[in-house]
Formats: sequence, structure tokens, C-alpha cells
Amino acid sequence: MEEILKLLPGPHSETKKSALASSPSFNSLRGTSAAPDRVADGRRSLVLVVFIGGVTFAEISALRFLSAQEGMAYDLVIGTTKIVTGNTLAETYMDKLG
Repeated sequence: MEEILKLLPGPHSETKKSALASSPSFNSLRGTSAAPDRVADGRRSLVLVVFIGGVTFAEISALRFLSAQEGMAYDLVIGTTKIVTGNTLAETYMDKLG
């Protein structure tokens, strides 16, 4: 996973919560094994990525890029409360000023 993250521009960080550290599902999501995690019939594991408060098309594009990489062990499903564009961002400020 670290190699794939290096393909994206800009800094990145990893945060771990101690309550999840002993959870079996947490360990399987970290991608600790050398071979990609696959279900019995050879498909990749599924990961749900949720953005609360909105996401830009650039962020969705970055996740799609990562998912398309050959070494990626996961298929990503993206959920969000809103798609943020330049217009929606400007409208938010215009409503507050206006």
C-alpha cells in the first residue's frame, strides 16, 4: 500500500486508533500480507471509502487511479454526502455573505 500511495502527489499520513489495532478486520484492511487480499474466487477485497461533508472530483479521481493500479489489493466504493465543485463552494460563501 505504501508504494501505491507514493504514486500520488503531496504528503500522506497514516493514523491508527488503538481500539481497532487488535481487531481482525483492522489487520486485514492494512494490507500487511505480501500477496493481494483476494476472496476465494480471485476477486479483490472491497473497501468502502466515505467522505462526510463532501468530496471533490480530484479526490475521487485519485482514488480511482489507486484502484486501477496493478498491485492494488482492493476495489474501492466511494460514498459521500455531497460533490463539491467550484460553483457549490462559491455558492456557500455567497449565501453567508449575501
